Amino acid sequence: MNVRPIARSIALRYTVAVGCVALAVLVHRVLEPFGGARAPVVMLTLAVFGASIYGGAGPGLLATALSVLVTLSSPPWSFSLADPAQRLRLVLFAVIGACTAFLGEARLRSERRLADALEREREARKEAERLARVKDDFISTVSHELRTPLNAILGWAHLLRAHASPETLRGLDVIARNANAEARIVGDLLDASRAWSGKLQVHPVTCDIAEIARDTVDALGPTARKREVEIALARPDGDVLVEGDAERLAQVIRNLIDNAIKFSAPESRIDVRLAREGDRIELAVLDRGEGMDPEVVERLFDKFQQADSSTTRRHAGLGLGLYLSKAIVTAHGGTIGASSEGRGKGSRFWLTLPRSSRSLDQAPGPAVGPPEVAPVRVLVVDDDPDSGEVVRRILVDHGATVDLELGADAALARWIEGHHPVVISDLSMPGRDGFWLAHEIGVRAEGPRPRLIALTALVRPEDRERARAEGFELFLSKPLDPQALLQAIAR
Repeated sequence: MNVRPIARSIALRYTVAVGCVALAVLVHRVLEPFGGARAPVVMLTLAVFGASIYGGAGPGLLATALSVLVTLSSPPWSFSLADPAQRLRLVLFAVIGACTAFLGEARLRSERRLADALEREREARKEAERLARVKDDFISTVSHELRTPLNAILGWAHLLRAHASPETLRGLDVIARNANAEARIVGDLLDASRAWSGKLQVHPVTCDIAEIARDTVDALGPTARKREVEIALARPDGDVLVEGDAERLAQVIRNLIDNAIKFSAPESRIDVRLAREGDRIELAVLDRGEGMDPEVVERLFDKFQQADSSTTRRHAGLGLGLYLSKAIVTAHGGTIGASSEGRGKGSRFWLTLPRSSRSLDQAPGPAVGPPEVAPVRVLVVDDDPDSGEVVRRILVDHGATVDLELGADAALARWIEGHHPVVISDLSMPGRDGFWLAHEIGVRAEGPRPRLIALTALVRPEDRERARAEGFELFLSKPLDPQALLQAIAR
């Protein structure tokens, strides 16, 4: 504890008390011809009040005592012990002064407690922010470490399909399906971290939610057929436009339909219905499966919640899909909900979104398939040899000339030697990372800069923003989508 500032503070408080009384006496002397008999009482009361408010009990009592002594020290002041009425006034003045002093002390203590509470709150907030950063960094690292091997698994599964027998194709389908499921789990964990911290972002454009629903139904067709479940999509005529992030909305619809598939009995049917309801668009998913109890419905959209969380449950999952779906729909200004008449009576999940006021002609058109890659020199940089080789093989198979480097320093030297017009780089690498490489290429480039494409397992919004700031034109996330890679090269 630092004693000197406290001592100075105490001395200052008592000095102020003496000064208040002295000032009251001085002002009274100046105003005595105009103030009458009550002027001393008013001035000394103000002195006691000021000393109490500023210094608390001790300075307030000192000011009260000095004021009493002043009133008894010279005849012009209005108190005289010989007069019973004035003695009573003196006693009342002393009592009021003492009460004022203790009230001032109570106020000061309240201020100190408030200041201490605010300081503790600031420290707690700093600690919470530090822990949030640690959590985000940890989840980002886990995501990176899991996505990198998945990138190699899915990439090689894609390459091997070209010369695989039917039996091998079935095995590759199993590998790809499970690797994609693992990638979705990793993505859900990362998205959940963003949602918890309020950092979940959407990038809305005008899109046709009916087309998104149709594509999602088609993508989940093999899963539904495997479980002998039929999915029927009903949509109104014409475009069903909303302002939304197409990728995020597809994630929500996939979660709803995937849940319905999980809980549907074989040879049953799932209905996906789209309708215009005034200025809103409603999408509903109805199944005829297991249904839910009312208490389950109430907590269904909470994180880590599942209808069955026992060790004998039949359906796997983290319990994050519906929680993320709610966060995404809410970010779009929509609502989401569920209902069920009970066990064995199926479920209905629904979401509503604001209709778009734009026409489809104003909306961005759908992405087309990538054209053939023209012969072009490409520099691929990835510290993971398996991931780098997958990218190299895919590009070589489509006509590109590819150099592969496993570190940023070697990649910079190779680029200086060959001036590749396209550079595909990982971002997180030991030693010097992809951000450094992009900066150095930008500094050394004479004439047009090469096209920089980030292919990375770092998928946080801040990673994307930093990549753009360093000169990356495109940002592709691992696990690798070969079609997206080829489209990026051919663009």
